[in-house]
Amino acid sequence: MKGNSINLFEEFEKVSLESLFVVYNSAVSKMKVSEIFDTNRYNDLKAVSYVSSPKFFAETVKSFQSVIFIIGIDNVDNLNKFSDGVSAQFDSEENIKFFNELPDETKNFVIEDRIKIRYGKPGVMIHDKIYLLANEETEDYRVIIGSANFSTSAFDSENRHFENIRIDDSKNLYEIYLARFNYLLEQTNDYISNVCRRNYKKDKAIVVISPETNFEAFLENCKEQNISMIISEEQMETLNKRTAQLAAEKRSIDNAKRIIEIVTFPKDKNGNLKVKPLDYILSKKSVLKEIFHKTPKHKKIEDDIRETLLIDSNNYKIYKRNSDDKEVAEIYSVPISKEKIKLTLEKINQFTRAYFDFAVTPNEIIPSKIYELILYAFTAPFIWKIRQKCAMTYDKSAVADIPMFCILGGVRESGKTTALRFAATLLGQTDGKKVYDYSRELDKAKIIFSMIKENNVMPIFADEISLNFFQRSKSPQKGEEMIKSLANEIPTEAAGTLIGTTNLQEFSSSGQVVRRIYYLEVSSMFNSNKKRESVEYLNKVYENLDDELFKDFTFKFAQAICNNEEIFDIEDFLKLTRKIFLNYYEESGVEVPKYFPREIFSDYETRKVETWRKLFFANKNCFIDKGSTIQVNIDEIFRNSTNVKAQKDKLINFLDETCIASDFGIGVNWFLKKDEFYKFIEYEPSLLEKFKNIFNRSD
Repeated sequence: MKGNSINLFEEFEKVSLESLFVVYNSAVSKMKVSEIFDTNRYNDLKAVSYVSSPKFFAETVKSFQSVIFIIGIDNVDNLNKFSDGVSAQFDSEENIKFFNELPDETKNFVIEDRIKIRYGKPGVMIHDKIYLLANEETEDYRVIIGSANFSTSAFDSENRHFENIRIDDSKNLYEIYLARFNYLLEQTNDYISNVCRRNYKKDKAIVVISPETNFEAFLENCKEQNISMIISEEQMETLNKRTAQLAAEKRSIDNAKRIIEIVTFPKDKNGNLKVKPLDYILSKKSVLKEIFHKTPKHKKIEDDIRETLLIDSNNYKIYKRNSDDKEVAEIYSVPISKEKIKLTLEKINQFTRAYFDFAVTPNEIIPSKIYELILYAFTAPFIWKIRQKCAMTYDKSAVADIPMFCILGGVRESGKTTALRFAATLLGQTDGKKVYDYSRELDKAKIIFSMIKENNVMPIFADEISLNFFQRSKSPQKGEEMIKSLANEIPTEAAGTLIGTTNLQEFSSSGQVVRRIYYLEVSSMFNSNKKRESVEYLNKVYENLDDELFKDFTFKFAQAICNNEEIFDIEDFLKLTRKIFLNYYEESGVEVPKYFPREIFSDYETRKVETWRKLFFANKNCFIDKGSTIQVNIDEIFRNSTNVKAQKDKLINFLDETCIASDFGIGVNWFLKKDEFYKFIEYEPSLLEKFKNIFNRSD
């Protein structure tokens, strides 16, 4: 140590020690690779070993007349190699790469079966290092065992890989190890796929690694039954653990690089880095402590009133940021007792039933929609994962069908704000106090965009979202472009969601936006004569209300992902959530309310149809049959109206795009495709009307 500095990265001194220790026929010996694998003396090679270099492999075995080589594992990391073996049966990329890197001569030997390369079946880990050389004509036999893999680093004495081998020219020992080799051989599959063989035979070119090639190899493995027909729970759990292990290893390497950058001087003239004085390292204590912290990190938007929920991308469990110590995130996804589950279910039942019991016009569909809002809120932390799985299962465009936005449209006094705050409370948002007032606290799409792109999976609860958020505009201050951009993006990491309310009468937007929003509509009002009674009722519901059920739900949803269960359906992205809730009812003995939602709602589509049906039947004289089209005298319809432009814009938003004719907006009229429009509004003209239309057109 000089000047209170530590030289961590100074090169090792060159030493003359030979790294490969050889015992040949009971005596220490110095032998070259060509002497160990003597092809002048032996013509047959059977071996079990890890192979790190196709080049070394090809060079060493090329002169043998017959080779059977079992590729084993390179170390005793069982978790690593078990998962590698399982995953390799589904992805042949490494096998194809190995074949591509072999010289043409060796490839020809593989095609001719002069060289056979094998690999352990799924779940089989072979760690043996056995090399058997033979010449049946001369009855010459050799056994090589020891620590050395079949690699340059093991057999080249210039490397600092200290290895040992024992070589015995003994027929008796050869027969003992040959029996062992044959036993191992039964536990293997062919390492080189038939896809490689066929493609190389065809044009002698390298095999292009592509999704198509990988699929061909996978299909071939299925035909040959090289792939297990049963994937065990142990194998899935091992893959999950391996994923977590790899992520942890990456974090450790990244952390090491960050620490080195902080505590070392720039490279000296020899290219080495030296650690700075200890006093300097002490001055960086807070920075280094942050790096050493193992909990998930969080990008924070200023003045974000939400609780912070972080998701572990390895096991999909939720962590919650400690409100007192922002550096600590504690496990949040935990199972709870049946008693707690029962208590919360009863409160949800009581709350949603209030939308029937206290309504001016009771309708069981309304509490069903309020319950649907709650189901979406519970699912919100996993919407990004559902979208990711959807893109993988179907195609990239399908991801837009899994909405990151849930909007509750309601008339005044419909209880939409109350529903939003109740859902927020169930997710631990402190009695609904962490709900944004959109116009005062957000009001810009770019703020919401930044919050959704955080890794905080607590949804953004926003009340009274204004119409301009949904309007057609390229401005980043408005929501259309942001909604479309986020909806079309395939997530690679955790992302947020938005749950909000808006005015039912004002809400409308283009089809491109609405398709990407889950819209729920509450059209009935609370009975003002029952206001005191309803307030007292809700106060009792809120007593001892907490987020315990949400904790258990996130635990169960995370388990389902890790177990590779079906977490969504293209027709119902809340499918797993419904299943978990129905299981809650069964386990706790609480009766499932008859208004429990069993499928996705299509409220906006229903509203579109009803709007145009009413317009059509109220103004039939303004819808003129022109054969294949209908001429709509739109100015005549709105002749005595105010704010005509806004009403026309809303009508356009409510019109199914398939109905629009090519000359839609000519002059004072709109033109619609007749058959498509009638189908859209679910209308079938009578025979008399059809006759009149034909007669009128002939005029």
